[in-house]
Amino acid sequence: MSTDRVILITGGSGFIGNRFAEILHLTRFARARVGVRSWAGAARPARFAMDVVPCDVLHPHQVADAMRGVDAVVHCAVGDRTVIVDGTRNVLEAAARADVARVVHLSTAEVYGASVSGPVDETSPLTTGASAYADAKIDAERLVWEYNSRGLPVTVFRPSIVYGPWSDQWTAALAQRLQSGRWRRYAGYGEGTCNLVYVDDLIAAALASIDSDRTGGLAFNVGGPDVVTWNEYFARFNGAMGLPPLEVHSASRTKASSMVRDAVRGVAQVGLARYSDALMRVYERGGLLAPIMKRTKRWLTTNPSSFELERLYSRKASYSWRKAASVLGYRPAVDLDRGLRLSVDWLRYAGLMN
Repeated sequence: MSTDRVILITGGSGFIGNRFAEILHLTRFARARVGVRSWAGAARPARFAMDVVPCDVLHPHQVADAMRGVDAVVHCAVGDRTVIVDGTRNVLEAAARADVARVVHLSTAEVYGASVSGPVDETSPLTTGASAYADAKIDAERLVWEYNSRGLPVTVFRPSIVYGPWSDQWTAALAQRLQSGRWRRYAGYGEGTCNLVYVDDLIAAALASIDSDRTGGLAFNVGGPDVVTWNEYFARFNGAMGLPPLEVHSASRTKASSMVRDAVRGVAQVGLARYSDALMRVYERGGLLAPIMKRTKRWLTTNPSSFELERLYSRKASYSWRKAASVLGYRPAVDLDRGLRLSVDWLRYAGLMN
């Protein structure tokens, strides 16, 4: 470990990127250079004496400037397809030109597809069609392997469900759903495997790869120590927040509710596409329609979609991290009970609990 070396984190204002920077700084593993798309995203990293630099990955000159004097890069920036694919190309090109010693690229286990089941390891094929996000990540990985073949040392991590403080999707948004009183355990749909990994464990695996001479050109799945279903995760998270036990919805009732939800969402999307300006004026003026619009939005966000129920919560795949254990000595340190306690503490601190 050396505080003389510098590690650039792209997407430094995001959930994983910012936590990566914090751990680099607090452990003195290296000096963190935190790349942010705009100064509005600098508030959290600015709490510490870290080097925060403009690094919109779609602006090659910003990426090149941020890359000067860097020993390694952790590429965490996410967004739409352009950010994921073109942004990754810009980062790889700048890293190659700067002769960076290692690039750590954060991908996702979703690259294996939505229809996988059973044990899934790094030899499993990458399969398109899971989502636009996963397809973009597959294309970004193709670029990674291309640059690796040219001599740029790159290591890829494919985490599953990354949760913990500051996570929007798997912590804050799920907490909102649970607190709404409308979330349930979903019989017949929530029995898929929820491959959880606490954010600090993912970062520990990535840090172990930076100093290893065995990880260039390799991909690693990263998971947590607990094997639970999605229904178990919902129930344990719900209990950690001290909420009343979740009701169980039958498969038929769940399916009917999701179909109604998807139909309402489809109508809402068409309306927004055609009349967005007029609807925004109505919403801002208030009146009778504004509360209805608010309630509809809240109802949509606190009920599962058919995609979630059928393609995610029902998926019985287990992403094996044996390779990370063997090559990196990876051992997840945060079990689900501890991870949920830390997450709930953050929710209270952030004012996100009722």
